[in-house]
Amino acid sequence: ENGKLMAQLVAANAKLKQKESRCNELENHCGKNSVLNEELEYLREMNASLKRALSAATDENQKLREEVRITHKERRQVKDDDYGESKYNISQQLQDEVSFLCK
Repeated sequence: ENGKLMAQLVAANAKLKQKESRCNELENHCGKNSVLNEELEYLREMNASLKRALSAATDENQKLREEVRITHKERRQVKDDDYGESKYNISQQLQDEVSFLCK
């Protein structure tokens, strides 16, 4: 009878040790999961920050493109004005020369 109880006690103790070992494994996983959750939250915040920075950079890029477009347009206008003025000057010079020669 004592031997039978002792065998049951040893078996119960072995099961208890197995369950204790499994609990330790789960605690380790929970600890790792907690660390991973913190890292995930940090990465989400970093991602949101990078998205805001990208949006600001995109807006700034668009403003610069518009400034360049306006500058090119102004330069073309100045060139057109200069060309028109030089064409007018040449025409005027020719008219002056023709008038002088016809006198």
